[in-house]
Amino acid sequence: MCAVTAACSVVFSPIGPIAALGVADVRAGLGGVLLATPTAAWRRVVARWLAACCLAAPQVVALAVHDGTAGLGLLAIVATRAAVGIALTTIARTAVTFESLALIAWYLGPVNRVAQLDPAQLVKDPVAVCTIAAVVTLAALSLAAHRAATRLDSARS
Repeated sequence: MCAVTAACSVVFSPIGPIAALGVADVRAGLGGVLLATPTAAWRRVVARWLAACCLAAPQVVALAVHDGTAGLGLLAIVATRAAVGIALTTIARTAVTFESLALIAWYLGPVNRVAQLDPAQLVKDPVAVCTIAAVVTLAALSLAAHRAATRLDSARS
């Protein structure tokens, strides 16, 4: 389980870059340009989510190959954390909300060993973790895509 504990720090490490992905168009002032394109809003949300997953996934994939089920559970946690980060930054239009909540989750989970927020303890039941993570990921991405589409529709009319 030592490798799982070491990989948990990787799960929480790219908080800043994930938050920056969600508000990239706001920071760069490209909101109007992106809203003028005819592409669907969900494409940008999914592309940002995949990029956010790729930030921490290589180290966790190495654990998944080595340890199997625990690594699969951590991959699900990485995907969920990325989806929640993209959703929060898309809705709030600021990175501070996600960064604050992620730091609180890190402080309560791995630092203070609150079992519900500690990935090292959550991966003991990988089936439940993967199921809950899939539901939360889909809900967060749907919410972010809906918010982006609503913003897109209001800007065009």
